[in-house]
Amino acid sequence: MEIIVGTNNQGKLKEMQSGLKDPAIQLVSYRKYTTSQEQPAETGTTYAENAYLKARFFQQLIGRPVLGDDGGLTLTAFPDLLGIHTSRFFHSANPEEQNRELLHLFEGQQSIRELTLSATLVYVLDDDKLLQTEATLTGELVEPRGTGGYGFDPIIYLPDRGKTLAELSTSERMKISPRMRALRKMIQQIKEQCDND
Repeated sequence: MEIIVGTNNQGKLKEMQSGLKDPAIQLVSYRKYTTSQEQPAETGTTYAENAYLKARFFQQLIGRPVLGDDGGLTLTAFPDLLGIHTSRFFHSANPEEQNRELLHLFEGQQSIRELTLSATLVYVLDDDKLLQTEATLTGELVEPRGTGGYGFDPIIYLPDRGKTLAELSTSERMKISPRMRALRKMIQQIKEQCDND
């Protein structure tokens, strides 16, 4: 079964493809079906709305079901700073520089460094049908450690594991990643939907 993903973030798509251990499922970019450079407007006020807007946009563009996702980071000390605006908050597109920007927020402060990483997936089948899943992971913001993963992984510390996401093995990281947990739930829903049709 092929699932089309509506993203231009190759790191995200690669993570999803490598973390999926189901040989019956093939994740492909929407670019397989179009050369259009048009992009959806992310004007939603929640992760679910933005995931829907992406999936719906590409579903209408290519005429096939599409999986959209959105997510972000919420800092307990600055609850309104990131969240839905995570990708638009940063001055740089470079992940290492983004991580430095986050750490800079806490310089000279004793603020709580607790955070929540969230992922929401929406699969738009057609005009009337959609499926939705979500997952979260809580941790703490720390100085970069580890070389695995990408993005925020080096600065997200998991107290229960005593490591950052970047210090975990790929298989450990894939088990707890919010995006991967939401994806596994979504694939189950898609399979159930196919069985019912």
